[in-house]
Amino acid sequence: MSFINEIHDLPEKIKLCVLENYNSLEQAYIFSFKTSYKPNPTIPILWFVQLKDRISFCNTHKTRGIYKEIMNNSINSIRLSKSACTIEIIHTSLDQDDFVITVDSSINLDELKEKLIKMGFEVTGSR
Repeated sequence: MSFINEIHDLPEKIKLCVLENYNSLEQAYIFSFKTSYKPNPTIPILWFVQLKDRISFCNTHKTRGIYKEIMNNSINSIRLSKSACTIEIIHTSLDQDDFVITVDSSINLDELKEKLIKMGFEVTGSR
């Protein structure tokens, strides 16, 4: 599994979810990938979508296409774990729970780390 760097390369339902929910022009889209995280039996597997100002977790559900979104400025750091195949988003506010998702082992976490650092995030782990 690899990163999708162009919005037009996304699966149709995910692309529509991003465009319709954020009225997003292609300039706001940075990259995305399919995670292996399924929040519950009624919600499909989430996609990690990095936009210029937020990380959005989208899915193909008809009415609940956005599962969660986290504004970039509310993220303290991101921890990647290659052994556990997880991404942990650590909030700046102690009032918010950190968010952990699983990813497929085929996702290159070193490449993800580079992409997130370019976005200005403090990223630990991987290797």
